[in-house]
Amino acid sequence: MGRAALPGETRHRSVGGEMSWSRKPSRRFGSAAVALLVMPLALAACNPLAPKACTLIACAGTFIVEVSGASAGTPVTVVATAPDGTSKTAECRGAGAACTAFIDGFMPQTATVRVSWNSGTAEFAVTPTYVTTYPNGPDCPPACVQARVSLTIPS
Repeated sequence: MGRAALPGETRHRSVGGEMSWSRKPSRRFGSAAVALLVMPLALAACNPLAPKACTLIACAGTFIVEVSGASAGTPVTVVATAPDGTSKTAECRGAGAACTAFIDGFMPQTATVRVSWNSGTAEFAVTPTYVTTYPNGPDCPPACVQARVSLTIPS
């Protein structure tokens, strides 16, 4: 009569009448193979020695001057002068609430900022506070140094 089929086995009869047995591949092997492939990836994400993924955003040291009080659409000129006499100029347009002038490559410890608009000029002495950020991710170059000062022009 022969032996009974084991779990997962299939009985086959050949053309000559002989019986044979075959076993289906185990699904556990497929799950194990997937686990073996995924585990190194998961461990690499937690590994502090693994290479970090950094983006490629560039930046420059920037002195940012936010000017409040200019009417919407009013052109505003900002001239920032360092104690050594170096000065840089930027422009923005009043947006009702504030306009923002970006002065790249200018990072004085103190500065005199002259703001001019269609109906006047005002001068401010400022001591900016610089903050370092990493736009490409933590521990990814470059380090970007920026300072923001907020000024309100007289009405």
